[in-house]
Amino acid sequence: MFAFISLLTIIVVIIIIFYAIQKRRMTILERNGINGPKPHWIFGNIFHFFNADNVTRSQQYIEKYGKTCGYYVGHKPNILTIDIELIKRFQIKDFEKFSDRQNFGIKHGIHPNPRFARDLVDSIGFRWKETRTILTPTFSAMKLKMVTPIMESAIDIFIDKVGQQAQKGTEFNIFEYFQLLTADVISKTALGIDTNVQYNPKNEFFLAAKLLFDRKPSKFLMMFMCFPELDRILYPFRRLLEVINERFGWSPPFTIAKLVEAAIQLRKIRPIKIIDLLQLMLDAKASEDEIKNENASKLSIEMSNDDKILTNGNETSGVENGHHRMMNGKKLRNSKSLTEDEVISNAVLFYEAGYETTSTALGFIAHFLVTRQDIQDKVREEVNELYANEKKFDYNTVNKLAYMQCVINESMRYYPPVTAFITRNTREDYHYKDMIIPKDSTIRIPTYQLHHCEEYWPNPEVFDPERFRDKKNYDPNAFQVFGNGPRNCIGMRFALYEIKLALAKLLHRYILVPGPSTENELTLERKIITETPKYGVFVKALPILEK
Repeated sequence: MFAFISLLTIIVVIIIIFYAIQKRRMTILERNGINGPKPHWIFGNIFHFFNADNVTRSQQYIEKYGKTCGYYVGHKPNILTIDIELIKRFQIKDFEKFSDRQNFGIKHGIHPNPRFARDLVDSIGFRWKETRTILTPTFSAMKLKMVTPIMESAIDIFIDKVGQQAQKGTEFNIFEYFQLLTADVISKTALGIDTNVQYNPKNEFFLAAKLLFDRKPSKFLMMFMCFPELDRILYPFRRLLEVINERFGWSPPFTIAKLVEAAIQLRKIRPIKIIDLLQLMLDAKASEDEIKNENASKLSIEMSNDDKILTNGNETSGVENGHHRMMNGKKLRNSKSLTEDEVISNAVLFYEAGYETTSTALGFIAHFLVTRQDIQDKVREEVNELYANEKKFDYNTVNKLAYMQCVINESMRYYPPVTAFITRNTREDYHYKDMIIPKDSTIRIPTYQLHHCEEYWPNPEVFDPERFRDKKNYDPNAFQVFGNGPRNCIGMRFALYEIKLALAKLLHRYILVPGPSTENELTLERKIITETPKYGVFVKALPILEK
């Protein structure tokens, strides 16, 4: 009996101590001047936050608790902010204090297969800088020009499919066509493989990428995120479950990785190199001195065509610098390159991101073009004038389409394809105004709320491309469709080029008009980190008669 009472006493004491520690942890935001909903003493706010879509819940928190507020995932503090001065600080000015993306304190990472935690998004610390420095030239203007013929071949198939619908005179879901197009573009340009996905929507790699973004967070995963200390115990079981999923084809990243591995093996036995993103990644190198001396601020990808970056203190064009690395890779001493697993992990990332976000952006743009014929006519006029002068559409020419760029920007402001991805992890306590952002917190930008904040965007619910005519009209820190600073989207130029080339070719040949199923206001489907047209974007295509 005495032993039982002693054991019971120990258990009660442990529970009391755990409760006291948790309660202390769960007040760190409040004690540091950051308001938010009251957390559960074990799970924090995770179940409350995820029982609605991230856009709705973020809106509720910001309206109730202010432009910067907080909540808890387990006991880990998370901060939401649409304060653009704070955003500028952690993305650019004080980047070194916020250089890593969100982590959940899980030693083995959120993904149970460690090979998929080696991409640019998941890299941290100096290894992120190494990887970003090695990969940045892969997305230079020169490299994009090199993959233009490959990209065009996929876009031409898309145009032919639109033409078939134009001949029938029936409406069709152009969003589905965009999804197949971007999957085709990324498989051809990133992997050098023709999956024939535009004619075969049942393609397993396309379905795997689609499934990845359609998934919802499981209750088990959310509980696991609340107790990262249990990682050592639970990881073997998670890994075993993932091995089973991989064995039966239920793991989207593993399915796509098989395609990448096949592409790499093919290159080992093929004597002639194909110039695509995969080959550029395989060949990319950077010297240790270059990586060490590279200023992180120079790793940002800009929208403009100016690829200038600093290398060892000398200003050169990114095109020339990337070419120098490629051509003289064998001469670099102590050079760093990506391991095969890192190449595979990044190729999987590019496939997933290149398919979902770009197709969604194109879908949203098409919605505005078909519901605002005046804007479509204006874009087409610019496209036709460009073609009359240049006689072709390519990287140099489509980047002259200034009004089209305004329409693209305004569409992505109004409907940001990615709504909950821009995060940073704090390396130390950070003082800002009358608050302190605690060390090892996650800070996140709720993109939709930022893009619809009237303080930064007058009449935010009005679709007005003219607001992007002059950069003086808005603060670039309030426009976060690709992020900002050194960890912004490395594929931004690639995505914009694909969007512009596809739209130029489409609008040069066809007029998009509403059909019976066209929505005046889109119904949105909000997923874990993205939002997409729930029912698609329905249009009719009318051929433009050549003069």
